[in-house]
Amino acid sequence: MGKNEIDIIILAGLLQGPAHGYQLKQRIDVSFGQFYINLSTGSLYTRLQKFEAEGLVEGRREHQERLPDRKVFKLTGAGRKRLVELVATPVEMTGTMWPELHDFTVHALLFQLITKEQRRRVVEPFIERAERQYAVGTGALKKYREEMDFFTTATMQWGMETCAENIKYFRSLLDAD
Repeated sequence: MGKNEIDIIILAGLLQGPAHGYQLKQRIDVSFGQFYINLSTGSLYTRLQKFEAEGLVEGRREHQERLPDRKVFKLTGAGRKRLVELVATPVEMTGTMWPELHDFTVHALLFQLITKEQRRRVVEPFIERAERQYAVGTGALKKYREEMDFFTTATMQWGMETCAENIKYFRSLLDAD
């Protein structure tokens, strides 16, 4: 998971309102699950301290009876602006599809925060790559089908169907208002 996506997840967790670290960790776990991110409490507090120093979040001490005070964090206007910028930033394409799709999903879950043009810049690289993969796979199936065993052919067909569904999904994100 990219640094931008971790920041998106943490800042997005504060869109629901102020929270102390444990509450925020619970929100993240419920919203994104450990499928996307396994964020330690220590890492979360380190990022929150950095965000506070940058003015992206405000922290205030909250007194608790018979427990140590806790710090409650709130997203600032600058933090919301930074979140929108991060969501609108295209995912870094490294050539490894699955991690990139996980990162893309973090952005897609928050597309309601960005404009259609910003969304297009995030989505189009995925369409282009899926279309290239589809073309390569289709060409390989046509050229080598007679030489392939059942399992290779079935797996290649499944891959082409997955590419086609991905293209359809990505295009639907572009068409949405």
